[in-house]
Amino acid sequence: MMEGKRRVLKIWIACLVGVAAAAFFFSSVLPKLLEREPAANEDLINTYDYFFDAEWGASVEAREGYDEFAGFDRSIKFRDGNVTRGMTEDNENTFRPEERFFKKYFAALEAGDADAYNALFTKSYLAQYGAKDKFTCQMIYDIEVERVDSTFVANTSTYDFNVFYKIYRNDGTFRNDVYSDAVRGIRLVIDDAEGDFKISVLKYFTS
Repeated sequence: MMEGKRRVLKIWIACLVGVAAAAFFFSSVLPKLLEREPAANEDLINTYDYFFDAEWGASVEAREGYDEFAGFDRSIKFRDGNVTRGMTEDNENTFRPEERFFKKYFAALEAGDADAYNALFTKSYLAQYGAKDKFTCQMIYDIEVERVDSTFVANTSTYDFNVFYKIYRNDGTFRNDVYSDAVRGIRLVIDDAEGDFKISVLKYFTS
């Protein structure tokens, strides 16, 4: 009799543990697994207090740590399905126009040129989220651009890309949501209205 009661008690305890584990999964684990889509535009989920000192006015070549950075892979690699290609000056013209757009994008970051960077966005985006004020020359490397989708409506083509890169000695003037040498992807949607490529959507991945 006593043994039977103990067996029932063990079953009840096992059931309670199972229910608690399921509740934890659905309340804590599952939402994080679903956080693979980008967050809202300019929604910086995490900000960090520590960054390297900003070197205003210094070119990338003049920034501290450039000798090490010069040995990093600074090429732009494009991934379309299972195919990955690196863009060089020799093969640049073999890439599609919307892919060559990223050469201007990363050139603006490396030059610390806020005006050139802002010029890459649509007027409606800038009106809603504002323009970048200023940022230092960014030491960008390990760049990968992944094609996600393309749509064609009327006279406008729209291209979705996931973009991943690292910032060496990040000073937080351009991105204050990621540590140095870490990766947090962004989703860029580029509109092409008769050859005029502009970013209409920028979203930060939550992890």
